[in-house]
Amino acid sequence: MRFLDHLKIRSKFIVVIGSLLVVLLGVGLLSIVATRIIHSNTEKTENAAQLAEKMKNLEIAHLLWMQKLETMLLNNEPVPKKFAVDGRKCGYGSWYYDKDERKLFLETYGKDSLKYLDAIKQNHLDLHTSAKDIFAKWKPRHVGLRDILRQRLADHLSWTIQLQQELYSQQPITVQVDGNMCAFGKWLNTGCKDFENAWPYFKEAMKPIRKEHIELHLLAQKIELAKTHEEKVHIFENEVLVLLGKIREQFGAIITVEDKIIEDQDAAIKIFHDKSIPSKNKVVGAIRDTIVILNKEKEKTVVS
Repeated sequence: MRFLDHLKIRSKFIVVIGSLLVVLLGVGLLSIVATRIIHSNTEKTENAAQLAEKMKNLEIAHLLWMQKLETMLLNNEPVPKKFAVDGRKCGYGSWYYDKDERKLFLETYGKDSLKYLDAIKQNHLDLHTSAKDIFAKWKPRHVGLRDILRQRLADHLSWTIQLQQELYSQQPITVQVDGNMCAFGKWLNTGCKDFENAWPYFKEAMKPIRKEHIELHLLAQKIELAKTHEEKVHIFENEVLVLLGKIREQFGAIITVEDKIIEDQDAAIKIFHDKSIPSKNKVVGAIRDTIVILNKEKEKTVVS
């Protein structure tokens, strides 16, 4: 510091003050830089916490999504009107494909972080596609309907056999001639209406059956009123058996449609077990793993 000895007091003062200002400026700059680093790390930590929370919520959302799908299958419910079958438009998909969200993710976790999200992508799309495949197959079955129709058809086959036996043995006709009083007729006016209200196809299919069922029973009365045995036999063979054949065919058509519904339900349930559940497990597991991995990466970044 000998050069200071040759300076006047004023000059020395200026040099000292200048040096102090330089030191203070340096300290100030370091403080600003440190503050910015701290602020940046704090902001990234907050972003990381928010993103982790968002991913956790998306995991929960897909668990609820699966629960809703399984409930439909277990409870024989109709396909929900609002249900995300497009993996690009559900909560996770909307978040994953959003440019601003991806940018925030990259800024928070670094350029290599998207590989963790990309690992979830296909399984997530597969999960939603499985629901689409299930809905393509799924229709609510009509519990008990097949058994009712088969039983009522068996009743009328027995009715016809009894009528035939009484006719051919020339005994008095004792079968029920009022179509509203047999078991099927009573069911048509009660429980059948519930099925008709729930299933438009069945309601239309039952219209001719209702009419022909009444006609079938009236034919027994017509046979009873016929004058000759030959005329009675003619009515039975050319009207009763023909009409019973038509009713039997119509019952069979309804049962076949219901059989197909149940067959498709079995296929839908198989898709759920073979595709939905494995895809869900992979998606949920990957989301959980990603949250853990990224949080660890974030801790390393903050420490460094």
